[in-house]
Amino acid sequence: MFRAHDNGAEAFTRYFQLPATERKPCHYIKTVEAKQRKAEMSDRDIDIVAQGMFWTANANHSKICFWLLAHIIRDPALLEKVGLEVAPALSKDNIHILYLTDQCPLLAACLNKTLRLCTDASSARNVDVATPVGHLTLSPLVKILIPYRQLHYDEDYIGPGILAFDPASFLDNKELARSPCFRPFGSGVTYCSGRLLTRREVLALVAVVVACYELELEDGVGGVPAMDRTKPTLGVMDAVGGEGLRVRIRERGGGRCDIGYILREDGWGWVEMPLLAFSI
Repeated sequence: MFRAHDNGAEAFTRYFQLPATERKPCHYIKTVEAKQRKAEMSDRDIDIVAQGMFWTANANHSKICFWLLAHIIRDPALLEKVGLEVAPALSKDNIHILYLTDQCPLLAACLNKTLRLCTDASSARNVDVATPVGHLTLSPLVKILIPYRQLHYDEDYIGPGILAFDPASFLDNKELARSPCFRPFGSGVTYCSGRLLTRREVLALVAVVVACYELELEDGVGGVPAMDRTKPTLGVMDAVGGEGLRVRIRERGGGRCDIGYILREDGWGWVEMPLLAFSI
């Protein structure tokens, strides 16, 4: 694992050594790198930060979008409400991110509910001194892995109906999203540095999908795929056996023929032509 980490960091070292004209970084990477250089961060630190950003971006973002859309699409009433809520955030050539983050409580509650149900983050810690935990005592120099999912499924803190996708819990209790028992992005020194960017990216993509396209389950049936709770993850759980949802999509007001898709955790699977040009 450490060898793979070092190989990844070395790849980013070679990338950042290239002239900007050759690597043509996107606006985000260019801006972050400029601020890091201004702060006199070392090349090694810049490489490690970039590796972390790319790692989490490719490991979790698409899965969060998948689970959030899957839950919204299977509930037509919720889908309509979310679509109406986010519509003012979309203009012809722009997405107003601050509107999505500050003026769309239902979408935010749906995202938080998705994170509570589908994330399986963990933290690793070293034990420095003998520490009693219940009837056990953790010895010094031991490494421990701390999963957070148990907190997300504790009715004493979250409330009843922990397995149901009901965003009302986050709407009715504004403090729940800041509760120490809600940790979808970990905590402490391993608190996800990309959590704010992740939220904005997910909100933007889901807003575009639900506001710009008519979505319905094929034949009007289908449930959210089961989560695979049997294996460790990098943050967000997979669907069992790569299951997906059959979804029919029509561009709103465009008169385009229906397009069939299978919504999967790694993107929109092809079903029939023509194919709409976006993916998650």
